[in-house]
Parts: sequence; C-alpha cells; structure tokens
Amino acid sequence: MKAMVPLLAMCAVSFAGHAAASDTWAWQQSVQFEADHDPSRVIVRDGADTMNLEVMYDGLTWKQVDAWPKGKPLRLAYAEKTGTVLVDPVSGKSVTVLDGLKTQPIDRLLDVCLKKAVSTRDIVACYGEGYHRWDAQMNLWYRRFMASKDPDIDAKAKQSMRVAQRQWLHYRDAQFDALSDLYGHRSGTIWPVIAMHKRLALPRARALALASYLQAF
Repeated sequence: MKAMVPLLAMCAVSFAGHAAASDTWAWQQSVQFEADHDPSRVIVRDGADTMNLEVMYDGLTWKQVDAWPKGKPLRLAYAEKTGTVLVDPVSGKSVTVLDGLKTQPIDRLLDVCLKKAVSTRDIVACYGEGYHRWDAQMNLWYRRFMASKDPDIDAKAKQSMRVAQRQWLHYRDAQFDALSDLYGHRSGTIWPVIAMHKRLALPRARALALASYLQAF
C-alpha cells in the first residue's frame, strides 16, 4: 500500500477542516472502521452490514486512516456545506464520501420529512427541500472537480466540464419548462407532487454523476 501514497496525495483536494460540529449535522450515523484499501476505499461496519466507501482524502491523509485500528468508532455525517463525510470523533477531522452508501443521506432526510407530512403542501415542501439539498450537493461536487489537483483532471478536462455543466443547466431549465407544460394545467393535488418529484431527480442524477468523475477508479 505504501506505493500508492504519492498518488493519493496528488488526487486529494484541499478542503481540510471541512468537518462541522456534531450539532450542525443534518444527519449522522455511527459506524466502525473495518479496513482500508488503495487507492481510496474505506470499509466500515454498521452492525451486521458493511459499506465499501469511496472516499476523498481531504480532511485526513491516507496514512492517518490506514493507522486506524479495526473497530474504531466513526461517524458518517451529512451537512449541506460538506456533503457526506466520514468523521473521526477523536480528532474531529474527516474524509469526504463519494460513493458506497446504502442510502444517500439526502434521501433519508426526504423520507423523514415525507413521513411527517400531513398535507399536499407539506409533501411539496419536502420535495422542495430535497431539491435544494441535491442542488447544493451538485454544486459542491462541481467545485471539487474544478479545484481538483488530480493530474488526470487537467486544464482541458476542467474546461470541458465547465462547458458540459453549462449545457446541463440549459437542459435542466428546458426540462423544468417541459414539466410545467406537462403537469401545470392538470387538476388534482397529486400533480404538483409528481412534478416536484421529477424536478428533484434532475440535480440528484447530476450530483451523483459529478461525484463519479472524482473517484479514483
């Protein structure tokens, strides 16, 4: 594993200190450290379940994570400004989670909101909040991509992604217009809910795609 350290150092994006205080997390879950694998995999356990996480070494180095003992208590946490992170409660530092979660925290928060909803207006508001979070997550991953120090994400790749993101925003706006024309004239309280659900799916899919571009493999 020692041979991979230089690669990991080059791929890391400098967002150190992004861990938030525990009372600012919108969602969190206790897990235990199992193992780490190069170049960017961290395996954690939640009871009988395991998650093979794809991480970005930004708040912690690979060497620090590699030194963790098996069974070390950790915390998966989500806040809008950080995205999902794997936190070391002892140091308060964390690494960014790109992939490998059983369920996305934003989806979990949406489910909680929907279970509490008592009216159509409440449901639409839940989807609106979910949309806002996925939009913020999309923008976070885009900024991380553009700030990446990975040598494979060079100036040409960043310029192409900038163009692609602008074109995607035009696509999103066109989709919003299409959804409005498709559902806006229909009577019944279900149609605003369906429209908001489909609107939310757009930044969600784009956010997950951008995260995949940051993965080592």
